[in-house]
Amino acid sequence: MYNNNNKYKINRNNRNNNNNIQRPKPTHFLGLKIDKEANVNLENVANQLKQRHVKLQGSFINKEKYHISVIILTLDTEEKLNNVKALFSEIKQVYEKRYLSQNLTIKTQVSGIGSFKERTLWAGLKEDEDKKNLVDFVNEIRDIFKKQSIEIDDRDWSPHITLAKGKILAPMINHPFTLSLENKDFGIQQFTEMDLMKIGSTDKDNGYYQVIDTIDFS
Repeated sequence: MYNNNNKYKINRNNRNNNNNIQRPKPTHFLGLKIDKEANVNLENVANQLKQRHVKLQGSFINKEKYHISVIILTLDTEEKLNNVKALFSEIKQVYEKRYLSQNLTIKTQVSGIGSFKERTLWAGLKEDEDKKNLVDFVNEIRDIFKKQSIEIDDRDWSPHITLAKGKILAPMINHPFTLSLENKDFGIQQFTEMDLMKIGSTDKDNGYYQVIDTIDFS
């Protein structure tokens, strides 16, 4: 006689096995480097926060690595890496159509301090036309990758500059001084290039990430 209970157990086990299948971890990202003016202003605020929260100093990101992550990529083979590089010319064309043809540059106002789930402290971008243009531009880049079936982080893009990360940041994030920075401006940021970088890497010469390739917008 057929045992439905056994069928259930088999299906359940198959489902559990499927859940245990691990997807490859992201390896690279496209990012926008923060220039000197905004970098100095962000560093000044970070230093003030460190003085108020000495025990959390190890949670802060080195100023040399301040950037805006644009698209997170899983490029675990040379072929996948080359496929992304091959699309840089198409991305440049989108830039020329969206910005250059309108006599515009990629720029934005770095403004405001916020957090994600009390575990990431970040500086954001001012809600204005410049930010809207940047978000629309990035969405077009994402569409280019999707059409080529290139695996990307598909979550909604929330542009920010990470200042600190950790599990015990709540006291600092909820501190009156931190909350007072909600609308603080850190300078106009203009971007002339977008870099393809390796996650977790460090360039020994400048402390930034290892840049694999660059899309020039100048």
